[in-house]
Amino acid sequence: MNTPKFFRIQDGRATEIPSEDTPQETSRGIKPREKELQDLCEKNLETFFGVRFLQSERSLIGGRIDTLGLDKDNRPVIIEYKKSHDRTMVNQIAYYSKCLKDFQRHEFEYEVRQKLGDEAAQKIVWGRHPQLICVAAHFDESDIALQELIESLELVRYGFVDQSGKILELEREVTNATPTA
Repeated sequence: MNTPKFFRIQDGRATEIPSEDTPQETSRGIKPREKELQDLCEKNLETFFGVRFLQSERSLIGGRIDTLGLDKDNRPVIIEYKKSHDRTMVNQIAYYSKCLKDFQRHEFEYEVRQKLGDEAAQKIVWGRHPQLICVAAHFDESDIALQELIESLELVRYGFVDQSGKILELEREVTNATPTA
């Protein structure tokens, strides 16, 4: 696992807490509703993930993307949130990735053009897959195994470290997979 990052939440905005000031003990006590987690993350996408926000609740055939964005390398980003563990989460986000790339590419480019301008739309990098981020309170071994197989998948565990809901912990699940050239 990676070193967790802690964020102080005030009026819905997050600021990273320097490592020397992070809480020593965490309880991960509060689990907000999924929509509350999504709203908090969307207000702070750049702070948490380095992602520019494009759209919330993007409809697709057979589903709906929770959050759609663009990363610093101009790759499309799909983010899915779950309050706790969901066995279908990784399959769901992989399906959304295929739909976006294969069937809704032009609609995505239009959305980027509308929100970020023509220059940003011309710089979109599709590559093999959009970046996929799953945010949940827990992941199981099958999720972690799939992360090793899906290079664009990032698993991010979350938890509020106290009952006040004012300090959020985000921890990226890092596998032992060796990148291939």
